[in-house]
Amino acid sequence: MSKPDINKCLATFRETLSNNSDPERAEKEKSYLKSPFKFFGIPVPFMEKMAKDFKRANKDIDKNSLFDFTGRLWNSEYHQEKTLAIKLLRQFSEILDFGSMPTLERMLTESTGWDHVDGIATHLVEAVLRKDQKAYSYLRKWSKADNFWMRRAALISQIVLFREGKGDKKLFFSFAERMI
Repeated sequence: MSKPDINKCLATFRETLSNNSDPERAEKEKSYLKSPFKFFGIPVPFMEKMAKDFKRANKDIDKNSLFDFTGRLWNSEYHQEKTLAIKLLRQFSEILDFGSMPTLERMLTESTGWDHVDGIATHLVEAVLRKDQKAYSYLRKWSKADNFWMRRAALISQIVLFREGKGDKKLFFSFAERMI
């Protein structure tokens, strides 16, 4: 497992985002997403390419380095750096396991809108659910949360599994019935 220079990677990402920013787009995105964070105005496909390029260059990154890097992006004042953290974790979904759930839960509780909640729940939490049935305990807890976004995460975390004929439909319907 390799340990890339996280500070250098972060500086490179921020320079790339800054150099490709579109202030007009940033203003529209901020308004549409009703986010309290700053925006660069970067298209999603551009960020997906950044995440894929990072994975290609860092295939053997260790879990701690990945979580350090994505944690720094997540703690940013920029909405798109948070989005990039999600996209990077998705690229390395094979690293995610039950031990990742507290971090994913924290990210969900800190999310301020559907775009981050949906990305975390449907791709990152789903990746853990696929590997470890114990992760369903988090969904049970989230389904009873006061936080609307946590209840949403409990509902949508299994969407990809359902498309494949997997998942726990009985659990899903118990959440949905209670939330109606």
